[in-house]
Amino acid sequence: MHLKNYFIGMVIILITLCAVYFPFSKTQTPSLAYIYPADVNFRNGLNFLSHDSLKKAEYAFKKAIFHQPIYAPPHYFLAQVYARQEKLTQAIAEYQYTIKIDPESYPAYYNLGVLLDRLGEYNKAITLLKRATVLNPEYQAAYEELAQLYIQIGNFRLAEEIYELLHRLERYQSE
Repeated sequence: MHLKNYFIGMVIILITLCAVYFPFSKTQTPSLAYIYPADVNFRNGLNFLSHDSLKKAEYAFKKAIFHQPIYAPPHYFLAQVYARQEKLTQAIAEYQYTIKIDPESYPAYYNLGVLLDRLGEYNKAITLLKRATVLNPEYQAAYEELAQLYIQIGNFRLAEEIYELLHRLERYQSE
């Protein structure tokens, strides 16, 4: 009797497994590009950017933004693509939007400051570079750019103060 119940139980388990497994095994799982199109396009954009395929990178970042418009990284890297293509107005707009989405993005403040410095908007550039150093007090590139900007506008005292700060920062990091 027990052996008969055991076999019946095994048959029921086998039928249940077949009923559950086989209908789903014939269907294909969707690709990652379908499930996460923003991420896939963003990664593709980074790959294209690293190979200097700027048009392809621009297209991939725009597709990522289409799928996830308030995700800051594609906007940031699209701004970098525009800056490399010398499309400064578009680059500035994308950096500004990156900052709007992610107010803690110190690289966006830095890069926007650098672009505005190139365009001769020194006061705005100084404000942005200072903000980058506030967000990341060890951001040496921002300090160096800020010091160069102070030299450019003739404020040698502030440039010297920043270089002294950089010297202390370098000593502190080497310890």
